[in-house]
Amino acid sequence: MARKPAVPDWETLLAQAAILQTEVPGAVLVGGTAAALHAGHRISFDHDHVIRDLGRNYGAAIAALESIAGWRTQRRVRGKLVLGGIHGIDAGLRNQRRSQPLETTSISLKNGAKLRIPTVAEMLRIKAFLVVERNATRDYLDVAALSHHLGLRDSTKALGRMSDLYAQFAGEGGDMLVSLAVKLANPDPYDLTEVDLSEYKGIIAPWNHWHAVQAQCRALAVALLKAAPPASPPGAGKNS
Repeated sequence: MARKPAVPDWETLLAQAAILQTEVPGAVLVGGTAAALHAGHRISFDHDHVIRDLGRNYGAAIAALESIAGWRTQRRVRGKLVLGGIHGIDAGLRNQRRSQPLETTSISLKNGAKLRIPTVAEMLRIKAFLVVERNATRDYLDVAALSHHLGLRDSTKALGRMSDLYAQFAGEGGDMLVSLAVKLANPDPYDLTEVDLSEYKGIIAPWNHWHAVQAQCRALAVALLKAAPPASPPGAGKNS
């Protein structure tokens, strides 16, 4: 029988994330860890950060990470990412792909350290983008929990900026918000059969049941469609 991975202490993980940000100014915690800090629906086993212009500052970022006590580098892709860990807890620093800056906020940890994370609205947008691009169970899960935490009205308002913020990823003639609504209306992650939500990373009810995740995603899709401006009739705006 395969052994379950060791679960790192949550507060230790967050403290290490804050240390990384102290050494790498401008880094922002993202991923499931940041989503969990907002929605409180689960924990995470690692901490991933993004930073703007990693390509221009790659050498300095490597040096900063390797100055952290207990850091071990595991993988590098120049200008794109550095993966490693601090005292056995996995961590990563990636180049921010989106051209526009993230909306961020700071939270205080129990040890008094500060941790920079996206605002809840921004975290919802980040995870919504990953629903479209990655289509993983954890992304639908986090979108469901974040949108429930934020409420459908405010979630719809937050996601209304998707098409502008992620236009560079939509493809010619594409619309990120439309693509998102289609995904949320019929959630079908590629790895659903491989994920046991009942035992997933400290998950709490109701998100330990896929039908609850589905229902929230579909409710969000309906809210997005209702908020969309009506389509112009054929020939509208043309001179008669």
